[in-house]
Amino acid sequence: MRVRFAAALAVALVLGAAASPALAWSHQGHIVCTRLAALRIINDETAPAELREFLRRNMPYDLDAVKRTVLGEFVGAQARDYQTGLDGYSTLPDRIQDTDEGKQKIEPYGAPESKMHFCDLEFFAKEPQYKPDLSNKPKREDIPRDVKDPRWLAAGFVPLRLDESYKNLVTAFGAKNKPINNTDAAKWTGYLAHYLQDCTQPHHATIDFKSLSYLAGKVPSVRTIKTDLSNGGVSVSYRADRDVNPHGDLEFQLFENANEPRKTWREDLWRELNARIDKKSKQPVKPAEYDGFAKSLDLLFDSYTYLPAVGKAAQAAYATGKFDAEAFFTSKDTVNGEELTIVQLMAERKARAVLEVEHAIRAAWTEAKAK
Repeated sequence: MRVRFAAALAVALVLGAAASPALAWSHQGHIVCTRLAALRIINDETAPAELREFLRRNMPYDLDAVKRTVLGEFVGAQARDYQTGLDGYSTLPDRIQDTDEGKQKIEPYGAPESKMHFCDLEFFAKEPQYKPDLSNKPKREDIPRDVKDPRWLAAGFVPLRLDESYKNLVTAFGAKNKPINNTDAAKWTGYLAHYLQDCTQPHHATIDFKSLSYLAGKVPSVRTIKTDLSNGGVSVSYRADRDVNPHGDLEFQLFENANEPRKTWREDLWRELNARIDKKSKQPVKPAEYDGFAKSLDLLFDSYTYLPAVGKAAQAAYATGKFDAEAFFTSKDTVNGEELTIVQLMAERKARAVLEVEHAIRAAWTEAKAK
């Protein structure tokens, strides 16, 4: 879940008010991606037996159960029936945000849970503004690991929090010949999965986290706000009524019901997701020491390239001023040389999320047991 607030920086003033919440891949998406990642290890007879047993104990579902979650079930905003094991921990970072626990500042970040799920890359660029031609995307070397850099408070801490979650999972797995701390390991497996999956959602990489720049001047309820900055630049932000939310549409609309045409689109998503996981899993992975910070930036920069496609779909969906699901999900655009509908785009990003979670769990186990 992503909750935004206006933030003052030493280098820029961004105008805004508390923004409405939006989920990353929804509770439904987080549960599906986490289950699929765990199953890939559980069903791999070459994987360490103790790791497989740990995952099976905390994720006791088979592929058919995951399929039912995609095709028929609806996992609502609170995910009340999915609060145990990895289901529970992979959704917990979202579910606690409006609680007293979630509102407490997390150290060393000095910010609450709501700031742990995204990174608006533009805060590390020339100006805090999204540009549809992607020209304001920063360079990798412009993003510091220093948690004390004031830009993180506005941008969001997911690269640093993801790295912390990985290291905590390594500790929870225990050193060689040491027992697993099941509670801690389940928690940090779920948290690590959640933050990795957040990084694969395009809206979690940008200040324009609802794609409202694509609707400004086209949809009456979307307003453009320009603010002169002390450094001579201009900050541009957007506001819209609650019923205009392409971020939320990307997460919830497909799962609003299991009737047609959503039934067919869900079936398309499931088929595409599995095909893309299978294809990507055959690509060689270079063995290397796991770096959660660098990994998150890889995912965020990759996600950023999908933003124009989502923006184009939003324009089609809100052409009449009200959301048109068919126009949104069947909208096509070319990304990285491949023409994708929004359903295919969702499958592509979620397939990446599944494999990244699998890789991170395996890497954490290997690192822990090498000690």
